Amino acid sequence: MQNPVKILKNPKTDNYYQLKNLVLSNEFPWFYNEHMYPTNKVNLHDAGLDKISKAELNAFKYTDDCFFSHSFLQRPEGKEHQYPTVNSPHLGLYEKVINEIMNHNNIKISCFFRICANLTLPSHGHQKSFPHLDHHFKHNIVLIYFTNAGGKTVCVDNNLKDKAVFDPAEDDIMLFKAWKQLHYHYLAEKKRRVIIMASHI
Repeated sequence: MQNPVKILKNPKTDNYYQLKNLVLSNEFPWFYNEHMYPTNKVNLHDAGLDKISKAELNAFKYTDDCFFSHSFLQRPEGKEHQYPTVNSPHLGLYEKVINEIMNHNNIKISCFFRICANLTLPSHGHQKSFPHLDHHFKHNIVLIYFTNAGGKTVCVDNNLKDKAVFDPAEDDIMLFKAWKQLHYHYLAEKKRRVIIMASHI
C-alpha cells in the first residue's frame, strides 16, 4: 500500500453473509470486557504512546467504556506463548471470508496474528476510544464493518494528529498500515457497532 489506508471492495459472497448473519445472531457468543483498553494500568510504551506526555494524552479526551468481544485467534504476545492460538470454532469460516475478500482485491496475506469481533454499545457525546498500537512488530489491520452504526476509524501520527479518517457504512472494509501508526475510533451514538478486525502481514 502506498497510502496508509485502502478501502477494499467487498464481493459479498455466500460465506460472507453466513459469517455476518452468525456474528449478528442471538446465538453468537460475546464476552464482556470492562475496559476497551486498561488505561488505569496502561504501559505507554506498549500502547505506542511513550513519546506523548500525560498532559497531551489527557487533552485527547478519550473514553474507556466497556465492550464485548469474540476472539477467533488470540494475539501472540503474552507470558504463556509467543504465537497466535486458535480460540473459536468459527475461525475456519472467517478464513474463507477473508481469503475471498483479499483475492477479490488482489492482495496476499502471509500470516494472521490476531482476529477478533468487537461489539460496542451506543454512547452519546461523540466519544473517542484510546489511541493505541495493536503490536510492536510490522503488521497491517483489516476491519470489516457489519453494522451501519457509524463510528469513524482514525489513524494518527505520534503526536495524535489525524493522518486518515474513515467513516464506514455497513459492509465496508478498511485496510491500513498499523505498524508505528496509532489508531482509535469514535463510539457509535445510536446503534451497536459490530466489526471484525484482523492483524496480519
